[in-house]
Amino acid sequence: MKNHYSFLILLFLSLSIYAQSPEKMSYQAVVRDANNTLVANQTVGMRISILQSTITGIVVYTETHSVDTNMNGLVSLEIGNGSSSDDFSTIDWSAGPYFIKTETDPTGGSSYTITGTSQLMSVPYAMYAKSSGSSIPGPAGFDGNSSSWMSDTDISFNNGIMSQGNAPGRFHIDNNSTSWAGTTSSHQLIIDDFDTNGNDYTDWINFIDPYDIITVRSQEFPNRVMHFTVLPLIPPNAQNPDDFPLYTGPFVGAVFVGDYFYLRLKLIDSSPQSPPGDPLDISAFDIDNPCYISYVKSGSVGATGPAALRGLDGNSALWQWGGEANFNNPTVGQFRMEDALQGGFGGGNLFINTTDWLNSVSTPQVTNAMKEWLLNIEINDILVIRNYNNYDQFVIYRISNISPVNLLNNGIAETVEIEIGIPPDFLAGKGANGLITQAGSWDAVGSFYTIGYVKSGAVGPTGPIGPTGAIGAAGATGDAGPDGATGPIGPTGPTGPDGATGPTVLMVLLVLLVLLVMLVLLVLMVLLVLLVLLVLLVLMVLLVLLVLLVLLVLLVQMVLLVLLVLLVLMVMLVQMVLLVLLVLVVTMVLLVLLVLLVLLVRMVLLVLQALQELLHLLKPIL
Repeated sequence: MKNHYSFLILLFLSLSIYAQSPEKMSYQAVVRDANNTLVANQTVGMRISILQSTITGIVVYTETHSVDTNMNGLVSLEIGNGSSSDDFSTIDWSAGPYFIKTETDPTGGSSYTITGTSQLMSVPYAMYAKSSGSSIPGPAGFDGNSSSWMSDTDISFNNGIMSQGNAPGRFHIDNNSTSWAGTTSSHQLIIDDFDTNGNDYTDWINFIDPYDIITVRSQEFPNRVMHFTVLPLIPPNAQNPDDFPLYTGPFVGAVFVGDYFYLRLKLIDSSPQSPPGDPLDISAFDIDNPCYISYVKSGSVGATGPAALRGLDGNSALWQWGGEANFNNPTVGQFRMEDALQGGFGGGNLFINTTDWLNSVSTPQVTNAMKEWLLNIEINDILVIRNYNNYDQFVIYRISNISPVNLLNNGIAETVEIEIGIPPDFLAGKGANGLITQAGSWDAVGSFYTIGYVKSGAVGPTGPIGPTGAIGAAGATGDAGPDGATGPIGPTGPTGPDGATGPTVLMVLLVLLVLLVMLVLLVLMVLLVLLVLLVLLVLMVLLVLLVLLVLLVLLVQMVLLVLLVLLVLMVMLVQMVLLVLLVLVVTMVLLVLLVLLVLLVRMVLLVLQALQELLHLLKPIL
């Protein structure tokens, strides 16, 4: 995508031409900030410029406005009636094309942060027709909110590509309804982000929403026109929502991929139809046919109507979730899952009461209403359990290991046990917590679920063997094998040429003498090495003995030290014992003396008492 501007969608609504100057042009715009949020109910500053020839051409007129947006971010003003030093009536509309550049300050000042430029369409041409003085009609104006693109080829299946290559200002309508567009759509629109005049329409196309109405009209033959509804796409890779049923949004109307925008369309109508009755007229837009492309915004979504009771899936009935079970049969109208993996939808045996919920609460009650229906389930049938109140929560199993279905009786009501294998027999699902094999996948006990199954068809005959595939690439070289056995000795070769004359006897003796001297030296060196090793060994033995002696001396010192410490401790202990004995003796002596003192006092008191009594007896006599 080339250049980007924040959104400012321009909707030209009317043109007012007066008998006197200056002429004015009514103009409306929806103002959005850099985050694509409506700027509603506030004063904004705007500068309007008219550019000549190109989107960056000469400015022939400029004016400024201070206007208020409404609750929808819409501003309304008259170009030619703003604050300006230029004269709007002097613009020569015949010297076009002209472009309108809008600059906006959402805070109401003149620091313009939002900029947009687009080509002026029917309004200037109407002015040109008025001022030309000719009775010949002017060129046909564009549809409202449109621009011009060149058709890449006729309407046909083109595999979603441009036949003319990456050519700017082109579009193509592909009528293949079975490819990426999906079965709910009828066409694809591939359109460049620049129109034929080199104007950047990136923001304009990005503003297209799902269910807006797009019109494609031939410029040469205005009666050739097609109307489409825009269908939703998943950003950012233009994926078809039909292929992702669990995807809940967001959705967009157009997605830019590679060099072009892609849109999914559904045909509303077209005119003319050739042949009659055929809405897919491939000759409506030939190659290099300039066309006007416009769109109309769809209205807001109305209020949701009252919800009706949800119907059941085909071949299904309604049961109430009774919680997990360990070989415990559910009550009437309930089903339970035994040993579900981590409390989820992952597997375990399924126990279903032979009476469904609707029959269990009917008047009169119908018992065992679903017995034969449940006993008809076989291996490889597809079982679906769906939350009745939250329809997007469901689980799908392939029935496994049923040979046959078990019929249980807990003394109250009959129950059918169905063995459901854990993955890979588990096919798909979505739990209450968005997961399918963890605690919380089931709603609370007492919630309602529909349970149904689809019969598996018979296994068809084996198809013919397909053609042999191409030979694959050569594999990597393997490890080398073991060496083979030694071959037989070959025949003796021919006698070689005579060798050179050998050395003389003297030379041989000299060599032998040198070898003898070297041998003696080698023996001496060996002896020397052995002597050195012996000396080192003796030194090591002496060192070990010395270390042992030192250790022995240290040990003796430690023993003596320990004995000395023990002796000191014994002396101290004896002293303490003697001290204790001395204290005891002194204490006993003091105690004896105390006892004697007490006895003496007692005797003195007795003597005094006896004397007192004696005096008392002698008192009458005296």
